[in-house]
Amino acid sequence: MDGPALRSFCLSLPGAFEDFPFAPEFSVFKARAGAGPARMFALSDLDGGPLTVNLKCEPALARQVRAAHPEITGAWHMNKTHWNGVRLD
Repeated sequence: MDGPALRSFCLSLPGAFEDFPFAPEFSVFKARAGAGPARMFALSDLDGGPLTVNLKCEPALARQVRAAHPEITGAWHMNKTHWNGVRLD
């Protein structure tokens, strides 16, 4: 997967949009459901190498996928309970 494919996938999810609240190089994907606030679900430097993405995850599932897949770790600079970092190379 490359940066444009990751962007396309994230934006294909219901209510999803891209934002840049941290820096211009970090794409933050959020979703809005109803009248509530938008919630961040993914974060990536789409031009980074290797391409990685931080994904929000339920805590129990986050631990399970990290144990099963070495390319999935606790997300850098994020709450490791709720965020996984995935290397997409």
